[in-house]
Amino acid sequence: MFPLIWIAMGKPQGAVARFIDFALSPEGQKIVKEIGYVALKGEGK
Repeated sequence: MFPLIWIAMGKPQGAVARFIDFALSPEGQKIVKEIGYVALKGEGK
């Protein structure tokens, strides 16, 4: 398992913000875990 790390200059906007919101959602965290990254706060069970 690997941590998934993002770095942004400033607050993400537009499509980037929507992608991050999805990736942090329960559905996104499930996918994150399925592909071998570490889900956050027990999400993606």
